[in-house]
Amino acid sequence: MLTRAILFDFGGVLWRDVDRQARARWARELGMESMALEERIFESPALARAMLGEISSAEMWREIGVILGLDETQSRQLGENFFRGGQLNEKLLDFARQLRRHYQVGILSNAWDDARVDFTERLGLGEIFELLVISAEEGVAKPDPRIYQVAVERLGLRPPEVVFLDDRLENVAAARQFGMRAVHYQDNRQAVTEVQMYLGLARD
Repeated sequence: MLTRAILFDFGGVLWRDVDRQARARWARELGMESMALEERIFESPALARAMLGEISSAEMWREIGVILGLDETQSRQLGENFFRGGQLNEKLLDFARQLRRHYQVGILSNAWDDARVDFTERLGLGEIFELLVISAEEGVAKPDPRIYQVAVERLGLRPPEVVFLDDRLENVAAARQFGMRAVHYQDNRQAVTEVQMYLGLARD
C-alpha cells in the first residue's frame, strides 16, 4: 500500500539529550546518581498524569519536587533545567523537510500541556510538521492504540498508509499491532534507511 504520511516521535528522536551536566549537578545536590534521578522523574506517577493531561507541567514538577524533598522554587528550577541539555536532531529534521515535499509529516508525542507552544513557538517545528498529536491534549498516550487512531484520523488515512518512528520498542510494537508501518529509531542513518525502504516497498 502506498505510504502517504510519516509520523515522528519527539523526545529521543527529534529531540536528543546531548549534555547531561545539569542533571548531574542536580543529582549531586540530591546525593544520588544521575541515572537514579532520571528514573525517579521519568517513572514518576506525576509525569504519567501530566502526559495524560490530568495535571499541568507546573503541577508535575511540584509533585516531583515533593518526592525529591525540594521546595517550590527548587522544583521550578529543576523543571527549567532538566531538559536544558537537549537539542533538535537537525539531520532528521532535514529528512522530514525533504519528505514533506511528497508526504504528510507529523509529530506523535507523549508530552504535557505546554508542548504545542514549545514545539511551535520556541522550536519552530510548526513550519515543518503539519500535524501535532500530543498525548496531554488527547487524554491518551502511547502505546495505547487510541492515540494512533487519533493520528490516522487527523491525517485522513488508513494505518498502513502511515510510517511511524519512535525510540521506544513498546510504542513501535503497538503501532505495528495497530496496522501502521513502524521503525524503531536507534540512530539517524538506520532510521532514514528503514523509512526509505518502506517508501520504496510502497511503490511495488
